[in-house]
Amino acid sequence: MKKLLLIGALLLALSAQGQSYPAQFQEALDKGDTRAQRAILADWQLASPKDVDLYVARWNYYVNGYMEEGQTGDLSIRDRAMVDSGFAVIDEAISLYPDRLDLRFGKIYFLGQIQQWDDFVEEICRTLDYSVQIGHSWNFNGVRGEGKTIMTEGMQDYQWDMYGQIEMVGDSLSAAGREMAQRIGRVAKATLEAFPSDVEAMNMMGVYNMLVRDYERAVKFLLRAEKIAPTHPAVLCNLAECYARLGKKKEAAEMLKRIERLEVECR
Repeated sequence: MKKLLLIGALLLALSAQGQSYPAQFQEALDKGDTRAQRAILADWQLASPKDVDLYVARWNYYVNGYMEEGQTGDLSIRDRAMVDSGFAVIDEAISLYPDRLDLRFGKIYFLGQIQQWDDFVEEICRTLDYSVQIGHSWNFNGVRGEGKTIMTEGMQDYQWDMYGQIEMVGDSLSAAGREMAQRIGRVAKATLEAFPSDVEAMNMMGVYNMLVRDYERAVKFLLRAEKIAPTHPAVLCNLAECYARLGKKKEAAEMLKRIERLEVECR
């Protein structure tokens, strides 16, 4: 599940094959030589101002400059200026190359890194909307194909990123935890609308409803998922918990038997 996050962590791979500017920039980036990076970007801008790889390189310049300092969360004024410059670059790139999913995922990933969760969700939903418009026919890092798989795996990863931020107070969600749960629910709903047969989206709708303690509604989504994927461990584990919470001991016991036959453990 972390394939897409790995791509995000690298902040978009540069295609260096047979292209001198990407290769030169990547070398300067690897060395952390910001002066060389600026010089290469200036030359590249004059030679090919609308080159998608130039936009990727400029985005990397700003984002790596920020990330190298190991910063996340709240931004200083200086940091904000650097980050805003990066977002201006990636937004222009997306407007010119709207079907380049790697550009969008790069932006989404970084929004999560700086914990701008509302913007993170907005960008995810815009990407899902556009995915429907183009029939999920994405160009990923210059290569077409597997649009649905890349999208659904990415959406799942992003929702689990948010789930990892959930805060509890005792056995209840904190105020911040409730806000994060609502974000998870929004992305899960938008993902399911874009991919109506996606089991992981159904499971995440179940997870969202479990977070807000609407176990009856969670069961409805989880049973839809179970019908498509009857041996999906997470779906069965979540059903078992929901049934237990609802006091449906017989149903919970049946789910636990099925889980035991799969030789998996619920977390």
